[in-house]
Amino acid sequence: MSGGSFDYLCHQDCELSSYTHQIVAMRDQLRKDGYEDAAKRTDYVLQHLEKAQRVASELKDVWQAMEWWKSCDWNEDELRAAAEKLCLLEKRTSTLSDQRSALQGLAYHIRGLLERFPYADT
Repeated sequence: MSGGSFDYLCHQDCELSSYTHQIVAMRDQLRKDGYEDAAKRTDYVLQHLEKAQRVASELKDVWQAMEWWKSCDWNEDELRAAAEKLCLLEKRTSTLSDQRSALQGLAYHIRGLLERFPYADT
């Protein structure tokens, strides 16, 4: 058997990612029409979708190596190498990721304050 053990998961994009523009428009419309709780939950979806896409992108080589190993195209050494490469990447980016998350959280709260107190923006 060659390839396809996991339906080529390593080459797939998250289905919702193709609707990001529409999700943003939905959030904005919900907020405009006064449905702030629903808009905040939609923001949550957007933020986590972006994070999931980043993580899936980082896993792409590992997923491919697993798929090809289980399809008898590669041996486990390629999977092991891809997993080790991912671990090195995680070590290098964990500090940056923590900083980015903190900044995103701060930006989210600042946007909320500016929406509540629009006069503060001037």
